[in-house]
Amino acid sequence: MPNPTPKAALREDLRARILCCDLVPGAELDETRLAREFGLSRTPLREVFQGLAGEGYLNLRPNKGAQVTPLDLPRLQDFMLTAPVLLTSAARLAAARATPGETDTLMVQLATLGAAFDGDDRRATALAAHGFWEALRDLAASTYLAPGLTRLALDMTRLNEGHFSPGSKKEKKALKKTVQAKQAVADAIAAQDAQGAADAVLALWEMSRERLTSTLQPDPLPTDPTEKLTA
Repeated sequence: MPNPTPKAALREDLRARILCCDLVPGAELDETRLAREFGLSRTPLREVFQGLAGEGYLNLRPNKGAQVTPLDLPRLQDFMLTAPVLLTSAARLAAARATPGETDTLMVQLATLGAAFDGDDRRATALAAHGFWEALRDLAASTYLAPGLTRLALDMTRLNEGHFSPGSKKEKKALKKTVQAKQAVADAIAAQDAQGAADAVLALWEMSRERLTSTLQPDPLPTDPTEKLTA
C-alpha cells in the first residue's frame, strides 16, 4: 500500500486522536505545529480542517482557529434523544438494502474489534468500534441519515472512550457483551431481518445508554447527614 499523502496522513491522525480522546472535546489545535509536523502549508492544512468540520469533528471559528467539537450539555441531550431513532432506522435500512457481499464489511469490523479486545489495545478497540458504526451507516445507504450517523458515531465513540480500556474483570465482561450485541446486529442484517436488526441495535443502544447515564450522572449526596460518603 502506498504511503498516504501529507494531507491524508494529517486527516487520519487527527480523526483517530479525536475519536480516542487523545485530543479531548474542546481542545484547540495548534496550526503551526501541525503544519510543521506534516510538512503542509496553511492552505492544505485548512482544507483538512474544513473536511473534518463538515463531518462534525471540528469547529472552525473566525479569528480563533480550529477546535475539537465540544461535548456540551445541549449536544449530549440531543445525542441521547436522537441516537435510538437514527440507529434503529439505519439497522432497518441496512437489513433491507444490503447484499450478502456488502454485509461482510460488518463481519470484518467485528473480527477487527474482537482481535483488538483480545489484545487489550485501547486505541485499536475504539477505532474498530467506530468502524462498526460507520459500516452500518454505509449499509443503510441513506442520503438523509448519513450525515447524522457520521456525527452520532463520532460522539458514540468519544463518550464510550473509557469503555475501551477496561481495568477490571467486570468492565472486560461488559465490553465483551457489547461485542456480542454488535454481532447480533450484524447477524440480523445479514439475514435481512429488518425488525430483528432494529431490536438488536436498540438493545445495544440500551446497554450504552445505561453505561453513559451512570457515567455522566454522579451518585447523589446522601439525604441522611450522618451517612458517610464513600470514595
